[in-house]
Amino acid sequence: MQIGQEVYVVSALDPDSTPEQVTFDFTPTGNPESTFIIDRYSGRITLNKALDHEIEDMYVLNLIANDSVHAVRGDLHVSVIDENDNPPVFKASTYEVCLLCVIILGLSTCTFIPKILTSYSVKF
Repeated sequence: MQIGQEVYVVSALDPDSTPEQVTFDFTPTGNPESTFIIDRYSGRITLNKALDHEIEDMYVLNLIANDSVHAVRGDLHVSVIDENDNPPVFKASTYEVCLLCVIILGLSTCTFIPKILTSYSVKF
């Protein structure tokens, strides 16, 4: 998700006033590290900072809808989906391994034994 992208649009219904009279905001502690921005008139919440699942996998935004007479509070839970943003990296370009194979009754089992003495088994 890119900075500036819409996350959600909150809405509120007030039978005593028109929708244009309702405004939206975060509570004083309802937007951790100002990660999100809310348009006070439309309720449109957009991303203000990059998200990273490894740092924070869930945000709970505390919201207020206000018609200048009454205010109500609500929570919005935003889950951050993990994506593969850290691909595996090999420390060397090549590795040497020993390959031992045993064939019993038509089944082949090979065990790779890298020089660092960690073994991996593969069945064929």
